[in-house]
Amino acid sequence: MKVFSPRLFESIGTTMVVSHNLVVKGHLGDRGLSTDCAGRVTYAGNHSGFRISDRVVVISANSMAKTSIRVKAHQAAIMPDHLSFPEAAAMPTPVLLSYLALFNMAYLKGGETVLIYQGASCIGQMAIRLAQITGARVIATTRSSSKDSEKLLTAHLCVGDADVIDLNVSALVPTVSKVTNGRGVDVIVGALSGGTAVTTTEFEACLAPFGRLVDTTLRHVQHSTTGVSEQSDLRNTMNASICLGRLLQDQRFLLQGLFQQAMEMAFNHSLGSPQPLRVFSASEAGKAFHDLDGATSIGKRIIELNRAISIPVSPSSFKVYRLILTAL
Repeated sequence: MKVFSPRLFESIGTTMVVSHNLVVKGHLGDRGLSTDCAGRVTYAGNHSGFRISDRVVVISANSMAKTSIRVKAHQAAIMPDHLSFPEAAAMPTPVLLSYLALFNMAYLKGGETVLIYQGASCIGQMAIRLAQITGARVIATTRSSSKDSEKLLTAHLCVGDADVIDLNVSALVPTVSKVTNGRGVDVIVGALSGGTAVTTTEFEACLAPFGRLVDTTLRHVQHSTTGVSEQSDLRNTMNASICLGRLLQDQRFLLQGLFQQAMEMAFNHSLGSPQPLRVFSASEAGKAFHDLDGATSIGKRIIELNRAISIPVSPSSFKVYRLILTAL
């Protein structure tokens, strides 16, 4: 067993998943919270490839909201010295999900054009950077209700002004057609289901022949807007989706090596963490998730675990049973 235990009194990354928000608010009787963290190794197996005191980032389906955890070696990666623990804890899910969508499912190549839906989201930011590294042209969507998003895309992520589509001002299909000279895009990646105002038919209309569409929606939805239509069949396009939680929970062997590959690519090209980065203490976990509730909220929220901090809790109630001494 290639396992090791990183000490997690450093940082965990919060992800906008409905169940995690309900846990923090006390509306769901579960202890699971977050899938990302960064910390130091306190114990490592002989063949794990890690040493005690290594600074690592970790991804796991199990809760990260603990002072220590035990994971398989393929769920961790050495983090660069220049990254802080909060910066590193913000990266695992956005990087891995973007990497899987772009390269393992969409097979994005240099010279192709990719549309990143909700480009200012954490996953969107990482997808933009990874696509740019590959040499692909990036088109990203945003909404004018969040001026910070547009500024982030153009100034920080270097997406061209003409390649930023404000969906509050412009319709997606004709705008994509215009900026691609009628050809369409080769790849579409983003949270394409669960409350999006754009339909599957519209997304498919943006695809060039042999285009690929990958839905990275993190939250659970009852009805996905993705699927196979007659239009996609005729144009040889592909619709797919990724449920990272199911992969981490049920298909862990599929991710062996992929997490390290994804993080190595991100670290080697100094991608950095999604921006803006907001750090909260463990006693402010509820505030961190409340900060994510805003419709125009962008960036990553990080919870720092510090032994010196007191965390108020609501202890579980236990049923009291009275035993009859003569029952035996």
